[in-house]
Amino acid sequence: MALFNAPRETEDPKERWRHHLPGSVQGGVAPVNPAEGTIVAASSSGTVTALRSTRGGSAVPLWRARLGPVYRQPAVGTDARMVYVPSTDHRLYALDAATGRTAWQFDAGAPVISAPSVSTVGGTPLVMVSAGETLFALDAATGRKVWSVAGRGFSAGRAACDGQRVYTAAADGYARAHDAATGKELWSYQMASGDEFSLALHSGWDNVVALGHDMAIVANVSRSYALDAATGALRWTFSGSAMYAPTVVLQDATALLTTEYGVVSRVDLATGNTIWQTSLDVRVFNAGAIVHENTAWIQSVDGKLIGLRIADGTRRGWLQHTLAFTFSSPAVVNNTLVVGDQDGVVHGIALP
Repeated sequence: MALFNAPRETEDPKERWRHHLPGSVQGGVAPVNPAEGTIVAASSSGTVTALRSTRGGSAVPLWRARLGPVYRQPAVGTDARMVYVPSTDHRLYALDAATGRTAWQFDAGAPVISAPSVSTVGGTPLVMVSAGETLFALDAATGRKVWSVAGRGFSAGRAACDGQRVYTAAADGYARAHDAATGKELWSYQMASGDEFSLALHSGWDNVVALGHDMAIVANVSRSYALDAATGALRWTFSGSAMYAPTVVLQDATALLTTEYGVVSRVDLATGNTIWQTSLDVRVFNAGAIVHENTAWIQSVDGKLIGLRIADGTRRGWLQHTLAFTFSSPAVVNNTLVVGDQDGVVHGIALP
């Protein structure tokens, strides 16, 4: 069998470097200092590493730590000095971003399979994270529990916070808003109903909540819902299974919704009307889309990176960078897209 090189286009991305971790890099990649090219990646083996992507086309390891297994994307503190890593060993870890040393760890009493988020509330940075059926707010500096809310339904997604309210979606079929300072429930919206099996299948248990245009955008396996941030009132809905791939809110009051079947739609946040829609004919899960300059890069389950022009949704280059399944959320630093795969490989890909 003869090998051959497929012709490349000038707009195709190109792989610059690879770095291997034991286990699977399913938890995603977090940008620590995009200007310096530093990222943190974590794997199912519990290995957490910081890398610097250089402009010369290589990855320089900065430190490596060993924790419990990691299946969700770490979060970076508001001042980029701390990295918060969720683990199925029931703990959320705070690591020094410069050294990888553990600053504190919090025992959540259940596997932490959700991605943490960090927001400043009343002048204090808080980490919001779900474990089992409980939502926690922790002091980002010390790990002290500020408040917790139990009995909400299982959540493996990521909460969003605007400094006033925390927005979540859970396996009991509800999207909710809680007071960010106290945890008091402010409103709820029912996205799914039925027996336990139906809720587990159709609820928003794996949803990454997005914020924009004074709305919380949540999703289940059949549609997305734009809810008024203050009241929870429904503004609009959008059909399609866009729960897994995170919604990307753009600066011009539009958003990109990506379904698990690879249909990408740019919608007007005020109305929910479709501006353009493109079908990529690939499966897309938690990795989803990331925007760099005027292009949205979509990471498929089967290892393809596909570019779409933000203006009109037309294709702009692609790269088959791995044959391994890919669920890892990507990051962009130094014009390099960094993404991990199920073989444990972290890929640094130069964008056109």
